[in-house]
Amino acid sequence: MRLWSSRRCGKPEPPCPPELLKLEAPAALWRDARGQRWPGDLTAVLNLPAARYAACVPHTLENAARFLQRLPAVEAPGQPLVLSVGLDRAIAAVRRYRADPWAMPGTATDARWSYAVFAATWLWVMSATGRRCACGVYDAQTRPITIWPPAMGPMTRIVGATYYDSTWLPPQRQFGFQALLQPWLVPAAAWAWLREERAVGAGWVEGTQQLRGRLYELMRDTVEDWFPEDAPTLRPPAIPYRPAPPAPVVAPDPVAALPPAVADEPPATNTRPGTAPEEGSVATDAPFAPVADRALPLRDALLAVLRRLVAVETASGRLNQPEGIAWLAGDALWLSGAYLQKYLPKHERRLSWRQVYPTLRQLRISEPTGQEPLQPLRLAHAGWQRDKALLKFPAVLFWPEPATQPAAFPGTLTPLPGNSRERTVRPGEPPPGDGLPNGPAPVRPR
Repeated sequence: MRLWSSRRCGKPEPPCPPELLKLEAPAALWRDARGQRWPGDLTAVLNLPAARYAACVPHTLENAARFLQRLPAVEAPGQPLVLSVGLDRAIAAVRRYRADPWAMPGTATDARWSYAVFAATWLWVMSATGRRCACGVYDAQTRPITIWPPAMGPMTRIVGATYYDSTWLPPQRQFGFQALLQPWLVPAAAWAWLREERAVGAGWVEGTQQLRGRLYELMRDTVEDWFPEDAPTLRPPAIPYRPAPPAPVVAPDPVAALPPAVADEPPATNTRPGTAPEEGSVATDAPFAPVADRALPLRDALLAVLRRLVAVETASGRLNQPEGIAWLAGDALWLSGAYLQKYLPKHERRLSWRQVYPTLRQLRISEPTGQEPLQPLRLAHAGWQRDKALLKFPAVLFWPEPATQPAAFPGTLTPLPGNSRERTVRPGEPPPGDGLPNGPAPVRPR
């Protein structure tokens, strides 16, 4: 009988070591000591339709539990878990939004903002916990595997991970951490629902990535007492003097072989030396300031600028639109070459406007489309038709997960022979200029 039971049921699972914690499924984490599911129904708190609540909220709570596990909110015995404190803060943030004058009860916009506040609060909690808590991951025999990198997703994605421990680190500041964690919290259906309204999508990007705006202020006032965001920078200890080692041999930069930058930059703005940019110029319309970190390799810096640009285009609803600069077709993303030739040098000063096309090709960021760097295409959909000179990029550079990729361009892209010059085909419409979303302002004579 004992032999039959051992073969039938398998070997008993070894007990968890007292100094480690076991990775659990979200269903087990969201249960209280009595075995009842917790939390209950939050429909009354979020004021969402039943179908929308079932498609967004349960998946968000499961993703948060899968990421946070049973990490304590404070490094002290007997403290509540991050899951418990995070849920209390998320509900409190939604209730504060309800009492705010900018709330619009009874509308579809109000439902989107309620879920945006709820999910953004969880994103703040996950970001603060990932920065301050270092977790070691172990296998079933308690052998160490690796140190958990929070930006790569939950610990359950690590092959062979069974146990984990936690060590709290000094407060650290890391910009853009919320943007890296968003695919691991917000479901693809919920993100698509938020982006259906431009104001909500732009407010989400402004609050979670740029750390400003009304959504950011609401999260900061609700969460900062438990999970501070603006942590002071610790002064490093003094390091004794040591002679510097010999400089290593560095491989030549592929951009060094490009032609040198020339002084005749194209007139992209209507600014004068010593004056602020005027309204309507390219410098004013640019959504981000120039990249200040020059220690990054050129390829990584250019990819960061391009990803920010595509994220703003997607959140604002200009993707696949006639007034936009980006169109997604299959596994390729097409960007306006005229816009990139003026946009990239302003955000990466190591690059000249004449070096944009060859640099993107040599660094293998853009894909070849023939002898010329630009591919002339005719875009047509729903009554409008335009000729554009576009650069081809792999879509996986901007959306690594297929579930997060937005809808493709519903129209047609037809290659054109001859000169790659952008123009408007539909009669009665003004010319699109050089491909900018709003068009650059005319240069005033001095």
